[in-house]
Amino acid sequence: MVPSPGSTSAHRRNAQAQRTGATKKVILIADEKDFQVATGDALHPGGVIYKAMVFNGTTPGPVIAVDQGDTIEFTLINQGQVIRSLDLHAGYGPYSAVGAKASTTGSAVEP
Repeated sequence: MVPSPGSTSAHRRNAQAQRTGATKKVILIADEKDFQVATGDALHPGGVIYKAMVFNGTTPGPVIAVDQGDTIEFTLINQGQVIRSLDLHAGYGPYSAVGAKASTTGSAVEP
């Protein structure tokens, strides 16, 4: 049964019933890295350098592939000068895992 687009509770019940997949563990290492975004010219000798947030050394970060019904365990390791966090939109899980506006059964945002 596919829940109607406006049916948040039906969607949550359906998603919770389908949690039969594997547990996938993802480690993200947050850091900063300098990227040259423009080559040098008379106005910008040496080019334009941008300090970007990276996860596992790349921006954008790595692809995280999961199947419907899987559980994901994230570990975030901050190694940069700036403290990073993850904001998981449309996630289901405990209040502390999916954000301040989430209920005990999941995010208030539809996936």
